[in-house]
Amino acid sequence: MASLNARYPRGLKGFKRVDPQDHGKLLDELCFILSKRRLVAGRLVELAQESNPGRVALSIVIGSFELLTALSIAKLLGIKAYARTSNGDPSVGNGRLLLWNGFLVEEGEFTVSFMSPEGVPDMELHEGGSCTLIEVTLGLAERTILYELWEALRHKPTLECNVSRRILVTPHYGRDLEEIARFVEGRFKGAVQVHSIYSIVEHLCRSEGLKSVGDLGKPSYRDALSCCESRVKDIEDVVRSLRKAERASDWRGVAEGLRKAGYTVIPGLVYKIGSLMEESAGQVEAP
Repeated sequence: MASLNARYPRGLKGFKRVDPQDHGKLLDELCFILSKRRLVAGRLVELAQESNPGRVALSIVIGSFELLTALSIAKLLGIKAYARTSNGDPSVGNGRLLLWNGFLVEEGEFTVSFMSPEGVPDMELHEGGSCTLIEVTLGLAERTILYELWEALRHKPTLECNVSRRILVTPHYGRDLEEIARFVEGRFKGAVQVHSIYSIVEHLCRSEGLKSVGDLGKPSYRDALSCCESRVKDIEDVVRSLRKAERASDWRGVAEGLRKAGYTVIPGLVYKIGSLMEESAGQVEAP
């Protein structure tokens, strides 16, 4: 195992197995994050440039998206998934597994997800002595995609393996996705494969498993978007009812209600960003 990147928090030495939830809850949470990507690309990015609470909030939203994508891939492949934490095991298990390189912080009953630091791949799919390095992004801008492509090319695995494939997962679909794929094929000669997050959504919606992450293929994006719209409505209905039951500003109460409803990633996001709102006197918008 390679040494941990210096940008990880001090004391982050362990690994924790993170088991995927059922398809429905994964879809609810993943689609909820996708529905907020314009907020991430706009207001949260601005706040990240202005204040530390803004930077933390952006890291949590992106980290939550990374983790949900990792859990979704692990669910579809039927394999174990691991994350970095301060109180886990000193090593990951053997066999086929997926390692998310972001990290988890326990805050009472809530688990908060933080994005993978610079210098390491967002996730690593290990299969025997070989591995696939995976980058994910919520960004749609051309400069964001170029940056992520260069990251995908230069990153090295944190666990020893021979890199057999590099993948970039984007929120593009349809003609936009095809144009990016053609550009990448011409510029990078197949060194990076591009897949849409909506391919993952579509397979989850159909409760279909995968033999290989390379089998994601092109999504039927209308079906995937329709599925996501209905899943977002489900979780937003839960949030709306919880906010009526709690004081409107009691995000801890909302987060606790989401946790009791069976969600595992979004509760930590809601709780921590709610806390940041209090710190920054309302400068950070809650999702």
